[in-house]
Amino acid sequence: MARLPTFDNMDMNDPEQMFQPLMVELPFTAVQNFTPPPDMRKQWSQRWFDGGLRYHDELRTIKLVTPYRGPDHYLNGTSDWIGRDEPERDKFEVADLSKFTVDENKIHAEQLRYLGVVPGQEPEPVDAASEINGELFNPRDHSPSTVNGYLMGCSAAEKRRVIAAEMASGKPRQQILNKHRGV
Repeated sequence: MARLPTFDNMDMNDPEQMFQPLMVELPFTAVQNFTPPPDMRKQWSQRWFDGGLRYHDELRTIKLVTPYRGPDHYLNGTSDWIGRDEPERDKFEVADLSKFTVDENKIHAEQLRYLGVVPGQEPEPVDAASEINGELFNPRDHSPSTVNGYLMGCSAAEKRRVIAAEMASGKPRQQILNKHRGV
Protein backbone atom coordinates (compact mmCIF):
# COMPACT_ATOMS: atom_id res chain seq x y z
CA MET A 1 0.00 0.00 0.00
CA ALA A 2 1.35 3.43 -0.91
CA ARG A 3 1.92 5.49 2.21
CA LEU A 4 1.21 9.17 2.13
CA PRO A 5 4.37 11.21 1.69
CA THR A 6 5.14 13.41 4.69
CA PHE A 7 8.09 15.60 5.54
CA ASP A 8 9.16 12.88 7.98
CA ASN A 9 9.11 9.86 5.64
CA MET A 10 10.55 11.45 2.46
CA ASP A 11 14.22 12.10 1.67
CA MET A 12 14.21 15.86 1.39
CA ASN A 13 17.52 15.75 -0.54
CA ASP A 14 16.10 13.54 -3.32
CA PRO A 15 14.56 15.63 -6.13
CA GLU A 16 11.92 12.92 -6.78
CA GLN A 17 10.77 13.02 -3.16
CA MET A 18 11.35 16.50 -1.75
CA PHE A 19 8.12 18.07 -3.02
CA GLN A 20 5.84 15.03 -2.72
CA PRO A 21 4.46 15.99 0.71
CA LEU A 22 3.20 19.25 -0.78
CA MET A 23 1.19 17.33 -3.37
CA VAL A 24 -1.13 15.74 -0.81
CA GLU A 25 -4.64 17.27 -0.76
CA LEU A 26 -3.97 19.86 -3.46
CA PRO A 27 -6.95 22.19 -3.97
CA PHE A 28 -8.79 20.85 -7.00
CA THR A 29 -12.34 22.19 -7.02
CA ALA A 30 -14.33 24.24 -4.55
CA VAL A 31 -15.38 21.10 -2.66
CA GLN A 32 -12.73 18.53 -3.56
CA ASN A 33 -8.99 18.09 -3.15
CA PHE A 34 -6.65 15.95 -5.23
CA THR A 35 -3.63 13.82 -4.37
CA PRO A 36 -1.76 12.58 -7.44
CA PRO A 37 -0.78 8.89 -7.59
CA PRO A 38 2.79 7.97 -6.49
CA ASP A 39 4.36 7.76 -9.97
CA MET A 40 2.96 11.13 -10.95
CA ARG A 41 4.21 12.72 -7.69
CA LYS A 42 7.78 11.54 -8.44
CA GLN A 43 7.68 13.10 -11.90
CA TRP A 44 6.16 16.34 -10.68
CA SER A 45 8.63 16.63 -7.82
CA GLN A 46 11.54 16.14 -10.23
CA ARG A 47 10.06 18.72 -12.62
CA TRP A 48 9.67 21.30 -9.85
CA PHE A 49 13.28 20.66 -8.78
CA ASP A 50 14.48 20.95 -12.38
CA GLY A 51 12.49 24.17 -12.63
CA GLY A 52 14.57 25.72 -9.83
CA LEU A 53 12.44 25.12 -6.73
CA ARG A 54 14.23 24.01 -3.57
CA TYR A 55 12.96 22.84 -0.19
CA HIS A 56 13.74 25.00 2.86
CA ASP A 57 12.32 23.55 6.05
CA GLU A 58 12.85 26.79 7.98
CA LEU A 59 10.41 28.58 5.63
CA ARG A 60 7.64 26.00 5.92
CA THR A 61 4.55 27.26 7.83
CA ILE A 62 2.22 24.26 7.39
CA LYS A 63 2.32 20.55 8.09
CA LEU A 64 0.39 17.58 6.78
CA VAL A 65 -1.92 15.70 9.11
CA THR A 66 -2.30 12.16 7.79
CA PRO A 67 -5.72 10.46 7.94
CA TYR A 68 -6.94 10.09 11.51
CA ARG A 69 -9.07 7.15 10.44
CA GLY A 70 -8.63 4.53 7.76
CA PRO A 71 -5.57 3.64 5.71
CA ASP A 72 -2.62 5.95 5.31
CA HIS A 73 -3.15 6.03 1.56
CA TYR A 74 -3.43 8.76 -1.03
CA LEU A 75 -7.00 7.72 -1.87
CA ASN A 76 -8.12 8.33 1.72
CA GLY A 77 -9.29 11.94 1.49
CA THR A 78 -9.23 12.71 5.21
CA SER A 79 -5.72 14.21 5.28
CA ASP A 80 -5.47 17.89 6.05
CA TRP A 81 -3.00 20.76 6.28
CA ILE A 82 -2.66 22.70 9.52
CA GLY A 83 -0.28 25.32 10.87
CA ARG A 84 3.18 23.96 11.62
CA ASP A 85 2.84 24.58 15.36
CA GLU A 86 -0.78 23.41 15.74
CA PRO A 87 -1.36 20.15 17.62
CA GLU A 88 -2.52 17.17 15.56
CA ARG A 89 -5.82 15.49 16.32
CA ASP A 90 -5.75 12.12 18.04
CA LYS A 91 -5.60 9.09 15.79
CA PHE A 92 -8.51 6.69 15.89
CA GLU A 93 -7.55 3.39 17.48
CA VAL A 94 -9.29 0.20 16.50
CA ALA A 95 -10.60 -1.68 19.52
CA ASP A 96 -8.79 -4.87 20.57
CA LEU A 97 -11.61 -7.41 20.53
CA SER A 98 -9.66 -9.79 22.76
CA LYS A 99 -10.30 -7.38 25.63
CA PHE A 100 -14.09 -7.71 25.36
CA THR A 101 -16.30 -10.31 26.98
CA VAL A 102 -17.82 -13.14 24.97
CA ASP A 103 -21.24 -11.45 25.09
CA GLU A 104 -19.82 -8.14 23.89
CA ASN A 105 -18.06 -9.90 21.01
CA LYS A 106 -21.33 -11.61 20.07
CA ILE A 107 -22.81 -8.13 19.70
CA HIS A 108 -19.82 -7.07 17.57
CA ALA A 109 -20.25 -10.15 15.37
CA GLU A 110 -23.96 -9.44 14.93
CA GLN A 111 -23.23 -5.81 14.01
CA LEU A 112 -20.69 -6.96 11.40
CA ARG A 113 -23.23 -9.39 9.93
CA TYR A 114 -25.88 -6.66 9.88
CA LEU A 115 -23.50 -4.27 8.08
CA GLY A 116 -22.61 -6.96 5.53
CA VAL A 117 -18.93 -7.08 6.52
CA VAL A 118 -19.22 -10.70 7.64
CA PRO A 119 -21.58 -12.98 5.74
CA GLY A 120 -24.35 -14.24 7.97
CA GLN A 121 -26.41 -17.35 7.82
CA GLU A 122 -29.45 -16.76 5.68
CA PRO A 123 -32.67 -17.51 7.51
CA GLU A 124 -34.51 -20.57 6.31
CA PRO A 125 -37.27 -19.42 3.96
CA VAL A 126 -40.76 -20.09 5.16
CA ASP A 127 -42.34 -22.21 2.48
CA ALA A 128 -45.61 -20.34 2.51
CA ALA A 129 -48.17 -18.67 4.66
CA SER A 130 -49.87 -22.07 4.89
CA GLU A 131 -47.05 -23.26 7.14
CA ILE A 132 -47.54 -20.30 9.44
CA ASN A 133 -51.32 -20.58 9.60
CA GLY A 134 -51.37 -24.36 9.66
CA GLU A 135 -53.76 -24.66 6.69
CA LEU A 136 -52.97 -25.08 3.00
CA PHE A 137 -53.46 -22.15 0.67
CA ASN A 138 -56.38 -22.91 -1.63
CA PRO A 139 -56.23 -20.82 -4.81
CA ARG A 140 -59.98 -21.22 -5.39
CA ASP A 141 -60.68 -19.24 -2.22
CA HIS A 142 -58.85 -16.17 -3.57
CA SER A 143 -58.88 -13.78 -6.53
CA PRO A 144 -56.31 -14.25 -9.31
CA SER A 145 -54.34 -11.17 -8.19
CA THR A 146 -54.17 -12.50 -4.61
CA VAL A 147 -53.01 -15.91 -5.86
CA ASN A 148 -50.35 -14.30 -8.06
CA GLY A 149 -49.16 -12.21 -5.13
CA TYR A 150 -49.01 -15.28 -2.92
CA LEU A 151 -47.01 -17.19 -5.54
CA MET A 152 -44.38 -14.41 -5.67
CA GLY A 153 -43.33 -15.22 -2.09
CA CYS A 154 -43.49 -19.00 -2.24
CA SER A 155 -40.86 -21.66 -2.60
CA ALA A 156 -40.77 -23.63 -5.85
CA ALA A 157 -42.46 -26.63 -4.20
CA GLU A 158 -45.34 -24.52 -2.88
CA LYS A 159 -45.75 -22.83 -6.29
CA ARG A 160 -46.05 -26.24 -7.96
CA ARG A 161 -48.64 -27.37 -5.39
CA VAL A 162 -50.77 -24.23 -5.81
CA ILE A 163 -50.56 -24.30 -9.64
CA ALA A 164 -51.47 -27.99 -9.60
CA ALA A 165 -54.48 -27.21 -7.38
CA GLU A 166 -55.54 -24.44 -9.76
CA MET A 167 -55.19 -26.72 -12.80
CA ALA A 168 -57.15 -29.52 -11.06
CA SER A 169 -60.07 -27.22 -10.33
CA GLY A 170 -63.01 -27.43 -12.64
CA LYS A 171 -62.31 -24.05 -14.22
CA PRO A 172 -58.59 -23.05 -14.13
CA ARG A 173 -58.00 -19.30 -14.41
CA GLN A 174 -55.66 -18.23 -17.21
CA GLN A 175 -54.64 -15.04 -15.32
CA ILE A 176 -52.76 -17.36 -12.95
CA LEU A 177 -51.58 -20.10 -15.30
CA ASN A 178 -50.25 -17.74 -17.99
CA LYS A 179 -48.18 -15.87 -15.45
CA HIS A 180 -46.57 -19.03 -14.06
CA ARG A 181 -45.87 -21.16 -17.12
CA GLY A 182 -43.29 -23.90 -16.68
CA VAL A 183 -43.69 -24.18 -12.93
